[in-house]
Amino acid sequence: MIFGIYKDSKQLLVDGDLFINVNDVVQAGCTLETVTYCKKTTKKAILSNTYNTIQNIRAFYVKDYFLVTKNKAGGTEKHLITHYLLKIGAINRGKGRFVGLYSIANKDQLLQEFKSGLFPKDLYNPIKMNINQVFFKEDDRISDFLVETNIQIQNN
Repeated sequence: MIFGIYKDSKQLLVDGDLFINVNDVVQAGCTLETVTYCKKTTKKAILSNTYNTIQNIRAFYVKDYFLVTKNKAGGTEKHLITHYLLKIGAINRGKGRFVGLYSIANKDQLLQEFKSGLFPKDLYNPIKMNINQVFFKEDDRISDFLVETNIQIQNN
């Protein structure tokens, strides 16, 4: 076992000290709490919501990442994987006023279409690289991605 995974049997140790079979995963997601911006916001930009464009976001701060399974394991279908992603370096601890959150840089500055909507591509990358690639050797095995947030991010 390395970092809480058994690649051959497709078992992942989730945050509740429980192993789940990643073959049962039907959806992945994260809870986005806040973002930081490249340019300072103005009253005019706030009123028109033009400051929330994907190109103006510097970093995303998430509360947690999760996987949803089709079968209950440990009494629930929703399983947190935040500590796994932190251990392997896919996400970073928030600092200063973001303590308790996890940061992801907005490198791609692109929105990607998922079954659940249009979300920042950089938020999906930890799932793509550390679940899909590690267990299935393909990018889009778990492609139903959901971002739980009140922040409305726009293209332009």
